[in-house]
Amino acid sequence: MKKYLGLGLTLSLLVACGNTAQQAELNDVPSAVTGKQDLSVMGLSSVQSVFDKSSKLDSILKLLSERPLQAQALSSSLMSKIVPISRGYVTVDSVASGNPAALLSRLQALGLKNGSAYERMVSGRLPLSALSQAGQLSELSFMRISGATTNAAFPLTGATGVLSQGDFAQRSDVARATYGVDGRGVKIGVISDSFDAWDASAEGSPPLTTVAQDIRNGDLPANGVQVLEDQAQNDGGTDEGRGMAQIVHDVAPGSDIAFATGFSGGEAGFANNIRRLADVGSRVIVDDLSYFAEPAYSDGLITQAVDKVTSQGVAYFTSAGNAASNAYETRWKSGGPLIYRDASGKVLYQGEMLNFASSGVDTMRKMVVPPGGYTNTYVEWDQPFASATQNGRGSRSDLDVFVMDANGNLLPPDSNLLILTAGTSNNIGRDPLETVIVLNLGETPQVLNLVVTRSAGPTPTRVRIQDYGTATALEYNTGAPTAKGHANSRSGAGVGASRFGRTPVFGVNPALPESFTSLGGVPILFDLNGNSVSQRRDQPRFSAPDGANTSFFGQVSFSDGGLVDGDQYPNFFGTSAAAPHAAAAAALIRQARPDLGPAEVIAALSKTAADMNTFGYDFKTGTGLIQVDKAIQSVK
Repeated sequence: MKKYLGLGLTLSLLVACGNTAQQAELNDVPSAVTGKQDLSVMGLSSVQSVFDKSSKLDSILKLLSERPLQAQALSSSLMSKIVPISRGYVTVDSVASGNPAALLSRLQALGLKNGSAYERMVSGRLPLSALSQAGQLSELSFMRISGATTNAAFPLTGATGVLSQGDFAQRSDVARATYGVDGRGVKIGVISDSFDAWDASAEGSPPLTTVAQDIRNGDLPANGVQVLEDQAQNDGGTDEGRGMAQIVHDVAPGSDIAFATGFSGGEAGFANNIRRLADVGSRVIVDDLSYFAEPAYSDGLITQAVDKVTSQGVAYFTSAGNAASNAYETRWKSGGPLIYRDASGKVLYQGEMLNFASSGVDTMRKMVVPPGGYTNTYVEWDQPFASATQNGRGSRSDLDVFVMDANGNLLPPDSNLLILTAGTSNNIGRDPLETVIVLNLGETPQVLNLVVTRSAGPTPTRVRIQDYGTATALEYNTGAPTAKGHANSRSGAGVGASRFGRTPVFGVNPALPESFTSLGGVPILFDLNGNSVSQRRDQPRFSAPDGANTSFFGQVSFSDGGLVDGDQYPNFFGTSAAAPHAAAAAALIRQARPDLGPAEVIAALSKTAADMNTFGYDFKTGTGLIQVDKAIQSVK
């Protein structure tokens, strides 16, 4: 981004040198360490904001609050797909300092929409213009931006009623014919972005079919779908939930279906809609969402909601995620100090840098952002989340993250350009999490460097970095697991993906996994009170088909021009498509054996799955590709 340059301000800020004795080469350390960083391009107010830790707002919300009018412009551009901003509102997760109901009331008085409380968290869509006031509320402990994604995928290679080929690949057609089941009497709840709120302006055209056409053509139940809450119209919806419902209906055509969005109300809204779907009688629930701030090393609020409805008899399924093994995890090693001073010599900031190198010292992790691409990076460490512990225990350490240019210079934050380059929230007693976002508006790839520091508190043991954007790390790729949050729950089933055309029914034996399926194996290190534990959960539990037909959602061809399957119907890829196949299979099992509990239903699918990657369980495919007829046979 050439717009970083040429901001020529007269303010003179100097940077003191840190210890350079250990540096391996010049570009292994920020320019601040070598004394060459010039902060004058940032301006005095920007510098003060970057290094100020007094706000209850996270660094991103704090920056947006300083320029609310300019930030509103983000809601009508590519940027709204990166940050949850729309029509002058931003989706937030807030943690109450006392009574959550009191915080909810105060935020609603400031204009909060789609607001709800779950445990200590209050989430919803807050006017950008109200952020500054919200940050002053005594009822608020802290507030962060609430980002999420669905887990649909669009691989690069490789309107009458439409049938999912995944129905054949997992042998649920055989199960229906053999055991006379169709899911009748088992309601299935679906959670995704939207059901009937397609945003034609964002997507570029109307959907290929409407809900009414889907019902008439037999792609949805004749009695329709019970919609508890949908995304607002023209608010970025893709109706991915309707695509999931079509898959559910193909596999379990006798099941009633209910839908609730998981996007509009942040983490608390998602957790409450899990509860609402259970309350209206859903005996199986499936979602395809991942919230970026869900804890990796403990059970967050969404996971707790999953465990709650499971204890009430609901079989819960979720997409494992599409992040493969694209995370970085390391043990903390010191890389020396990072110190910023003003012209008078006053210390503006001081922290200990993370050393990425296994030998020597390298305190910058290099990455490249493609033109029009972005980095949306979350840094987490192994301490409790105050937003999720029942006693409010939070992080004991304060870590920060900075984005430097190719020469190690700190990039000036600019909310107008979605350049949010300093995650410097005060984490003590809050959540062990920091975020940075940079959008590359240039025409050439942009090389950036990530620097992680510890500014207060004890040294953490583990640090993990996961990026939800389109940037590519050029070094220090540890291939760490990415199936975290409620995809790594104790009681639900995370579902990996296998393309339907690469399964035994279609001539490929054993079935092949989709390479993008999120790798399991993230350890659980803290219980709900923040006490140390050590658990390794078998997630994903198993795999199910993806790449199957829908009437409107997905892709007809790959980006190289090759057709997916030769017909004119869009094909729905990703673990977002695999999860509803497995959930609908569970409905067939529950009809055949209404007395089975959620664990027994999931076990039936797991124990009868066909091996894929390895013999037995592995963290990529679980126990293998589900075989629905054999699962029912095992419990008859």
